Amino acid sequence: MEEFYIWRRAIGGSLLVVVIALTAWYRPSWVSSYTTRWRSDSAAALNVLGFLFLFLLLAAVLHRLFSAFKPAPPGGTSTWCAMGLTVCTILAPQLSRPIRNLLLLRIANVPAEAHRQAQRLVDANFRSPPERAERALVMLLRSGIDPQSDPLPITQPAYRLLMRATELFLQIREWEENSRYGAFLLEARNEFDELRQCFHRLTLRSARALKSIERVGELRLQFSEASPSAAQDEETDKLLRAMVHDSLAGLCEDANAFLLDASLLCARAAFTVHRSAGRRDEALQCMGFELTPEPTPRVYGGLLQGVLVLFFGLGVYFWLAPRLPSNVLSQPQLFIVILTTQVGALASAIMPKLHFGFANAGLTRRTPVTFVVAAGLASVVAMLLINLVAGSLTNGWEGVVARLKEARFFTLSPFTTAAMLAWLIQDHRWRRLSPLRRRLCDALAMGCAWMAVSALLQALIFTGVIQRGTPDLIDVLFNVLFSLGFGAIIGAVVPHLARGEQPVVPPETMAAPTSARLRPVLQG
Repeated sequence: MEEFYIWRRAIGGSLLVVVIALTAWYRPSWVSSYTTRWRSDSAAALNVLGFLFLFLLLAAVLHRLFSAFKPAPPGGTSTWCAMGLTVCTILAPQLSRPIRNLLLLRIANVPAEAHRQAQRLVDANFRSPPERAERALVMLLRSGIDPQSDPLPITQPAYRLLMRATELFLQIREWEENSRYGAFLLEARNEFDELRQCFHRLTLRSARALKSIERVGELRLQFSEASPSAAQDEETDKLLRAMVHDSLAGLCEDANAFLLDASLLCARAAFTVHRSAGRRDEALQCMGFELTPEPTPRVYGGLLQGVLVLFFGLGVYFWLAPRLPSNVLSQPQLFIVILTTQVGALASAIMPKLHFGFANAGLTRRTPVTFVVAAGLASVVAMLLINLVAGSLTNGWEGVVARLKEARFFTLSPFTTAAMLAWLIQDHRWRRLSPLRRRLCDALAMGCAWMAVSALLQALIFTGVIQRGTPDLIDVLFNVLFSLGFGAIIGAVVPHLARGEQPVVPPETMAAPTSARLRPVLQG
């Protein structure tokens, strides 16, 4: 009966933690509109699982500690205390915000994903239906802008930008009559109102700027008619051209800024309404954007495949190898601890590489040695924490001391895995070789590293530093050779998936103008 109440309290507390964690994640609710639904839901799931693990861990540890008290506290004390600590951690910004901002929002790629998609829309061609183009022309005419009044060649890029901005604004304004986008408009009402005001300011300033350019042309014409020698005045022409160029440059910058804001709103709407990339592109194409399909990003492919390789590889090792000695943990428990430790080592190298600039050599092609060492040390800290938790759950404080004593020499294994992987996943590693040879080099490097660590540990066991008795020569050879093969498989599977494409910058791009859209304007 007591076990029934324990399980009931654990399940009830877990459900409460899940609800509170989900509610806290989606506040403010607009955060999820800055990334894809899959990324947002994945980060929310990680957030919930993390706090759920914290709750269950605290409940188990406190239950073990309180059971040693005499007299023991009333039943359920450990569960209620664990729930209170977990809820305080969720609701306290000082405790939850660092993990949320530094890790989970980076995993969700907020807000970079929306800005990347917005830039993709700005760079794409835009073509509206004829009826919307006619409405845009009428709106510009009412604002004092006539794109069809045979404009000068120098002003044509500005007129094209204004037409595109007007057509896109009309498309966004149609969302108010579309029930599918109603929920998003309620969420982004402030941004929509600001965009409306920005469009009115743009048309007003553009009308004034184009009228000023027209008057400059009339002034130059009057100068040339009044004084024929003035037509030869290069200084006057240069000054007038500079005035026109400055006006058009400012107009184009304002129009581009509006287009970027409007495209960001379109990207957020597509993220909110549609889950799949195909549906999002289809909806954006219906708005008028001409998009090409994007390649599917391999965001966490290396980490996921590494987890699968570790799971099956360790399963084969525990099946073939002799029983691993431990005074604290059983064989299934050892399997879970070792698997979690090695997964933590992979994550220590891959996650910073994906989300932090300091973990990548970039264009400098210089390996960040500090990151390589830090990844190894982080994996060691993770291993010690995992063994501390495992020891406390099995045998209280005595289990903690015994387990840390058993595992202290084996910190070499996760350190080597994380440090070697952090070195291999740099974008410039073996870049002059073909993809197949790069993977072979990865496999050889990781296999040799694992074999060296295994040989060192076997030597420590043989010399009695690690007290496990005298090892059999066949067992030593099996461990060393299995480490070589297992490490080689990890090296062949994981590093190439965590690398990015090394960008190649053409020489002419380095000296290009700041904005390609302003090039026709500035060249006259």
